[in-house]
Amino acid sequence: MSPLSQRFRFSLRQIAALFVLIAILLAWYVFPVGAVPRKTGKEFDVAIFGQGWLRVVHPNGNVFYTRQGDLAVNRNGDITAGRDTNELIIEPPIAVPEAWSAIHITLDGQFWADVGDQNPRLALGQLLLTKFPNPEGLEEVFPGVYRATDDAGIPTLSAPGQGGTGMIKQGWIARDSSWFFLERSTLLLLIVLCVSIWTLFEVTKLHRRIEELKATNFNAPD
Repeated sequence: MSPLSQRFRFSLRQIAALFVLIAILLAWYVFPVGAVPRKTGKEFDVAIFGQGWLRVVHPNGNVFYTRQGDLAVNRNGDITAGRDTNELIIEPPIAVPEAWSAIHITLDGQFWADVGDQNPRLALGQLLLTKFPNPEGLEEVFPGVYRATDDAGIPTLSAPGQGGTGMIKQGWIARDSSWFFLERSTLLLLIVLCVSIWTLFEVTKLHRRIEELKATNFNAPD
């Protein structure tokens, strides 16, 4: 085997480590604030297929943005984002009557309800999506909930499917994934950790090989 071919030989361990680093980098750049949509069949679950953020208002008046579409109805009948808190009210607000029997959400974000024997369906409101020129500039304040910043640019509000925003799909959800929603600093730390472990292993193996060669030369006959 020529010296050149020996120089560029890679072990399976090295190739596997390289693929791990490539996967981490792809997750870092391709899925910075995304999650994989999955079908749930629940009428209050919505996923945004494309660009856009739901605008929500905290009871203290602060405005935030989220792509978490696990909607719910709070005790006042307002549609909220996030079943865990029921505090972030969708803006503009959408109220659900007490006697509703079914909820229907169209691709362009229109909210309708079946109420008793009433026909036709009752129009409740319109889900709007906010688009930012640079969504990477948003500041995360809670898991999956962001605050607008100057770096994110001037937001524009429009109905789903307009102004470059995506469509709304009822019965689907795109909740945070433990992998795709890792912060970039965490991903960078994982890369450094993988490289450090790999380097330590290779140095240890090299040191062991050197000691074996020394022992071999020491025991060799004159």
